Amino acid sequence: WLAYDTRCNDHLALMMEILGKIPRKIAIGGSRSKDYFDRHGDLKRIRRLKFWQLDQLLIEKYKFSDSDACKFSEFLCPILEFSPEKRPTAAQCLQHPWLRKKDPKPTDKSNEASIEKVAR
Repeated sequence: WLAYDTRCNDHLALMMEILGKIPRKIAIGGSRSKDYFDRHGDLKRIRRLKFWQLDQLLIEKYKFSDSDACKFSEFLCPILEFSPEKRPTAAQCLQHPWLRKKDPKPTDKSNEASIEKVAR
């Protein structure tokens, strides 16, 4: 169980580093909450967290462009909201501009030639 608990603590810490502190009501409301959280809703075993904005993580670690990171973060962050009542519905997600974006058509001839080579 020790390895499992370590992974759970690490996973909770990673979630908090990206999404912010878990609301106290959620953190202490679960059947195993006392294994991971103190009475204030803080992690018991991991004290130092390095907080990142999701868009900055995507840019620095995964080399997203600034624009793509911002747009993807605007889509993903509400879905990852800790409080279920604050999350968008599936229908709302499907209406998000990030999912409705159409692929731009190539405008210069070199791009068209490259695409034709790949298609062959």
